[in-house]
Amino acid sequence: YRHAILVHDDLVDKDEERRGGPTLHLMLDGERQGKGSAVFAGNILFSLAMDSFISAGVKDISNILNELSLGYKYVNESQVLDLLFEHSMPTVSEWEVMASRRAASLFRLAMLTGAYLGKAPDKDISTLQEISEHIGYAFDIQDDIIDSFASYEQYGRAPGGDLYKGKRPLHIILGMRDSSLLDILSTPKINSLDVDECLRLIRESGAIDSAREISKEHSNRARTLLSTTEMSEEAKEFFISLLDYIEEDLEWYL
Repeated sequence: YRHAILVHDDLVDKDEERRGGPTLHLMLDGERQGKGSAVFAGNILFSLAMDSFISAGVKDISNILNELSLGYKYVNESQVLDLLFEHSMPTVSEWEVMASRRAASLFRLAMLTGAYLGKAPDKDISTLQEISEHIGYAFDIQDDIIDSFASYEQYGRAPGGDLYKGKRPLHIILGMRDSSLLDILSTPKINSLDVDECLRLIRESGAIDSAREISKEHSNRARTLLSTTEMSEEAKEFFISLLDYIEEDLEWYL
């Protein structure tokens, strides 16, 4: 399921590497053949995800298949919005709509699948939906900051990738309150000198600190909601450790 999304994501973003290796559309010969094959390969991977649940013989599987289908729809909606943002100056509220369908939908699928398999009570299902959204927001914020600022040696990608592509993650939207940054991002295409200047302006604007605070607010809300569920203490500790990792991961590259 996740691989299906990443294959399409790499294709749309024209990424050449994924975790240090070539992306699928390049492995399949790049242009028409590679790109076309990657589209179909992503679709096949999604069908394999559906089939893995069906063939496992899970009882009362309809809720899980519904979540799988809904999550895939949400992720694709987020990708469309992400592309539209490349040609606009979205607000924080518009970013929240996009982010609610990105990592949040993946965490929702993972958590609710476990909940349905574990026969969680109905009241926990709705709470887990909210928890997964907060975890998704926190994760997306930190992941996008890392993409902008981590070095190639740290992250396997050159810094400023989102700026080159014209993407609008939260810290860039917050930084655009600085008119100098807004002027650079309004140009049709930016170069490496522009990217360096943008990164400097984002740092000096306080946008990173603001984004990190928003991320921590979502983490804290998720922690509070976790305490209200009937899941085991071991399960709660796992999700708390995940939230701790997300927060700590915000620090290593600064």
